Amino acid sequence: MLSFLVIIVIIIMGFRVVRQMEAEDRRIKDLIQDLESARESEREVSKAKANFLSTISHEILTPINAVIGLISLLLNSRLNKEQHRYAKSIKESSDQLLAVVNEIQDFYKLDAGQFTLDHLDFDLQSLIENVYEMTCVQAAKKHLKVGYFM
Repeated sequence: MLSFLVIIVIIIMGFRVVRQMEAEDRRIKDLIQDLESARESEREVSKAKANFLSTISHEILTPINAVIGLISLLLNSRLNKEQHRYAKSIKESSDQLLAVVNEIQDFYKLDAGQFTLDHLDFDLQSLIENVYEMTCVQAAKKHLKVGYFM
């Protein structure tokens, strides 16, 4: 009689363990489904981000390139020193804005695993002078003095 009761208890405990395992299996399947759903959502967000960046970059690049082209024409015309300085500043600012847009595109390429490095020659002194000139205007508005030493 005692062994019969032990067998019944073991069977009941076995059923409980099976139910717990089934519940755990359902929970794991739900988690897997949630992860797959999250992965799909991430893909959709990534596609939307790529489309957004592509559209915005194009919408910004078109007028920037127009400004750069027109200001280049203006710089090749007869200007007095002050006008030439202003036009040159506009050209440099446009070039920098173009560089920012290109950096945004590079960030997307980096995020998408498509980024490559370009080797470019540049004039460091000219770059520092350009940055200095552009920062001076903002610094003066804040009553700050800016300088550089090379």
